[in-house]
Amino acid sequence: QLVFIEYGGSKICICGDLEKPAWEKIIQKIDVQNHLKGTHVFVAPHHGHDNGYHDEIFKHCTDLDCVIISDKELMYDTQDAMANTYAQHVRNGVNFKGATPARKVLTTRSDGHLWLRFDPYGNRFFQNFIIG
Repeated sequence: QLVFIEYGGSKICICGDLEKPAWEKIIQKIDVQNHLKGTHVFVAPHHGHDNGYHDEIFKHCTDLDCVIISDKELMYDTQDAMANTYAQHVRNGVNFKGATPARKVLTTRSDGHLWLRFDPYGNRFFQNFIIG
């Protein structure tokens, strides 16, 4: 399932568990290509695993500020490699906890619970928080 949420000039794409064969079909749809344009935050499919990555996505998704990978502890060698792969598609990165340079990929594994706030003026704010 592919979900786009847009508010105040900011757009997030949530990809669920889409894998490469599904991307092969869905990326051909003009409406999907158009929705990818202007996406600022991309939640990586299939928890950032390599079987959810498809480089064709980023021919359309050219305004990325950040990729978010929702994953658990490091279990596979490809997890760090995929974070680097996704980072190459990010335009500027985001100010996250004062990090310099700006962060291009955030992961729940290393950053914890993430809170994204979009305001009506197109500003995007990213922070983490602890539950408990």
